[in-house]
Amino acid sequence: MAVTLKMVAERAGVSVMAASAALNNTTRTRLSSEKRARIRQIAGELGYRPNIMAQRLSGCGSRLIGVIIDSCTQKSTFQILQEVEATASQNGYRLLVAEQHESAEGIADICATFGQYGVDGIICLAHDYPNMTETLAEMLKTQKNIVFWEKPYGDAAPSVTINPMPAFTEILDRWRKSGRRAPALAIRMNAERQLVSRAELFRLACQKAGYPPRFIDVQLQPNARDAIAVLEEKLRREIIPQGIDAILLESDIWAAALLRCCHCQGLRVPQDLAVVGWDDEPFCPALNPPLASISICTESLGRRLAQSLLDILAGKPIESSVVSAVFQPRESCGFP
Repeated sequence: MAVTLKMVAERAGVSVMAASAALNNTTRTRLSSEKRARIRQIAGELGYRPNIMAQRLSGCGSRLIGVIIDSCTQKSTFQILQEVEATASQNGYRLLVAEQHESAEGIADICATFGQYGVDGIICLAHDYPNMTETLAEMLKTQKNIVFWEKPYGDAAPSVTINPMPAFTEILDRWRKSGRRAPALAIRMNAERQLVSRAELFRLACQKAGYPPRFIDVQLQPNARDAIAVLEEKLRREIIPQGIDAILLESDIWAAALLRCCHCQGLRVPQDLAVVGWDDEPFCPALNPPLASISICTESLGRRLAQSLLDILAGKPIESSVVSAVFQPRESCGFP
């Protein structure tokens, strides 16, 4: 037998109107935060599932948030998704998740599909794609309740952006003080706009630290299985010949692969080559040597994205915001 709202209300010892207010996060009925939390707990224990169509007809909205992710993304995106889900759940919302890769038109189609399901708003965790400018402009004519991870083209919609500059500055300054002469960034050059922006910030950080900016162009997906073979070639043909003695990489998978390549080539990390990854994956401390990495603060980022959308849905004016990446030093970076 399906669990009804009346059954939840009776178990909680409140009226049906009060139970509805708690589960729909409305303020038409005055309830303490403790009472609201108790009603939601009981609903969860009973397995109550609200009727979305009934909610929409009553003017309460669907209490659904659509989330778009990139199917080829790093694991950190799913850590962000966990925080989005936790924040949404605390506020009485559930998630619908869809994936898209390298298609701005696909993102627009997903937004249209979410509209058919009656979602109240959308969080886009997918990367920007070719033709995103025109597609985004057209999509936002009808889709207003949307927040992006990383700023879309122009100021068409609110976003939460990662700023790696503080981490870059700290790492390069400490490498300079410890005697490193030729640091570099290994990244997919001319790829997603956020990677182009990351490369430009690294260039500025190098200039401030007194280094000529050096780049190793690696055309490889962050989680690619052939990372060892590709990076072994980069090590032999570019990193060693150019005298690079410290390197940041686009992902922790690449950095872990490079540690393996260095071992096979007889290079010592960090003595001969200091290595820093990106994302601060859970496996980083378990590598040999423990891998230093730049954390994008997935918990803070996920909560900020969810709260930004919730503020939009509540009719509050919001602005785009920035979360600073944080450097996590470990043995591979080559300084105390």
